[in-house]
Amino acid sequence: PQNTSFQKIIFERTFFAKPKIFKEEKFSNRFYYLKLDEVKDKTNIYYFSFLRLGRQKKPVKITQAWLEKDRFINPDHPEIKKLAKKLKRKDDFETIKSAFEFTVEKLNYAAPIKGLYRLEDALEVLSGKRKGVDCGGFSIFLISLLRSLKISCRLAVGFVIKQKALEILQAFRFSPLTFRFLSMHAWVEAFSKEKGLLYLDPSVEWRKRKGLSKRPSFSKEPFEDRIVFSYGEDFSFKNFKIDLLQNAFYL
Repeated sequence: PQNTSFQKIIFERTFFAKPKIFKEEKFSNRFYYLKLDEVKDKTNIYYFSFLRLGRQKKPVKITQAWLEKDRFINPDHPEIKKLAKKLKRKDDFETIKSAFEFTVEKLNYAAPIKGLYRLEDALEVLSGKRKGVDCGGFSIFLISLLRSLKISCRLAVGFVIKQKALEILQAFRFSPLTFRFLSMHAWVEAFSKEKGLLYLDPSVEWRKRKGLSKRPSFSKEPFEDRIVFSYGEDFSFKNFKIDLLQNAFYL
């Protein structure tokens, strides 16, 4: 997990391995890495941490990366530019709401994957060539629309806290959170001149309208039911391209 505006790591430790910490440049995520021959005799490696959840005094630095295109996000795609032009409103906040609503209405949730859907996959849902995309696909589509309109935004990836653990956390202000209590997820953070940073989750809003969720989906405050593991997508590490920093992976 990362230190963010809503979560702070107050203690962390790994057991049965001594990984190095690497910080990627694009969104300043930090992650552990180690060589497999260093742990060839190990059966398990454990990571343990305490997180303090709640609004933190950590400023959010908005960089050029919040407007760039990559293998997944393409604000310069002709169809996206055409759609974005129709969705533009009188100010950033109204434009963000317009693009959010369009994304929820036009996409379908289906076929979740471990990696990340590309913009082209989401566009196939609009054309009827694909049944649907998951939370990452919804987010990539919305980000492409917003960046096409020069609205700074980024992908947040991590996990939602399952309802049972969330109830314990809310009642006692403490809860163990192993992967048994977490579910992979992705959403969007966007900056508007009028309201500041906004937290958007179009796939959850789609599910809410189907009666499948009651989680918040559009907020001026960070989502309290999620843990951020990284921001952004399409990272370079030792000459490899990595989709997300959400899971353990090996090269």
